[in-house]
Amino acid sequence: MRIDLDKLITQKEAAELRGCTPQAINRLVQRGSLKTVLVAGKRLVYRNEVEKFKPGVGGRPRNTPKQIDPSTRRKLSRDASNRLDKSKIFGKMRIDSDDMITQSEAARIRGVTHEAIRSLVKRGRFNVFKIGGKTFLSKREVERFKPSIGGRPRMKKPSKTKKHLR
Repeated sequence: MRIDLDKLITQKEAAELRGCTPQAINRLVQRGSLKTVLVAGKRLVYRNEVEKFKPGVGGRPRNTPKQIDPSTRRKLSRDASNRLDKSKIFGKMRIDSDDMITQSEAARIRGVTHEAIRSLVKRGRFNVFKIGGKTFLSKREVERFKPSIGGRPRMKKPSKTKKHLR
């Protein structure tokens, strides 16, 4: 196999070309994002791969709201103020902007703490949607919510007959 050395560059040169550190190029090589060739004890990368490489989106993946479909989410993100018109459709639910409340408002309506509402949202008991990094709930859904009875089952009451030991 014939290798054209004009198409190969060192990892340091690749870093200068990309405007990053040599360690970043080394991580890409270790992950297999860039192919390398060992020439005279040096690991070289292909120039065209370095130029064509497009990094992915970094960071922790975001939690996506349950009922917003991708087309609606794109429309919301395009909205400069990240506010809804008078009403929008979220999944199969139609939500009026007057019906949207924050978790704190939901806590006040239910007479519980903010942490209790957050816990219910986390467990999936409420359908939520996020706009501009804030979590909103439907006021109707909060008002209609019926908590499930949790905890340990009750013990049976002892019978009223007395047993005498002799």
